[in-house]
Amino acid sequence: MKRTLLFFTIIALAVASFAEQKENKKQVQPSKPQLNTLADTIGYLLGLQIGKDLSNNTVDKPSADGIALGMKHAYGKAQPLIKEDTAQVILQNYFTAQQALKAAEKNKEVAAYFADNLKKPGVKSTASGIQYEVLKQGTGAKPKATDVVEVHYVGTLLDGTEFDSSIKRGQTAKFPLNQVIKGWTEGVQLMNVGSKYKFLLPSNLAYGEYGSPPVIGPNEPLIFEVELISIEPSNEPAQVPSFQIEDEHDHSDPNHQH
Repeated sequence: MKRTLLFFTIIALAVASFAEQKENKKQVQPSKPQLNTLADTIGYLLGLQIGKDLSNNTVDKPSADGIALGMKHAYGKAQPLIKEDTAQVILQNYFTAQQALKAAEKNKEVAAYFADNLKKPGVKSTASGIQYEVLKQGTGAKPKATDVVEVHYVGTLLDGTEFDSSIKRGQTAKFPLNQVIKGWTEGVQLMNVGSKYKFLLPSNLAYGEYGSPPVIGPNEPLIFEVELISIEPSNEPAQVPSFQIEDEHDHSDPNHQH
């Protein structure tokens, strides 16, 4: 009988302890934040934007608690915990490291993309690293680098973003083949008139480390579908593709050709 009473006592204590723990958990659960005023709403939306920007532009994420504390001190004009000159050095080192991490991450993704693309049926690669696929084989002549060519083309980024299309403009492009990016100069010489090729250009044969803002970023590989329509005498006026036209930025890189 005593053993039976002891057993039920233990069970009762265990149930009571579980109920107490459950109640304590309920009490410590934070309540859902409330946006009671317009100031609360604006502050929240600004915080979302800052957080989104930091999340998208940093690999090694900064502490949300640290961000909140820094904003609180700055907003309340409190004495910073770190002197301004020291802070500048720390931030500069941090963002330099972030750029290196992002570049390494992107290089891995690009290398994987090129490796996977080369496994597709019909895809070939040149010694310089251009990958190409024959979509339609023509029988006409092949251009020389000094020739003016007439083409239709569509240019996209690796994620499918289209940045230029002569087809959408409804007008072919004519230009000297040696006055455009290196990937075009080399790639289009592989084509016979009447052919349509798909090219995957490494960034060093496109716009290199500078890119072509605002659409084509630094070290950005490019995809082009090109149809070679005709070869013109080299004294014809050039109609350089719009993606080749010099932007407002000064590019000192000799590989940045137009």
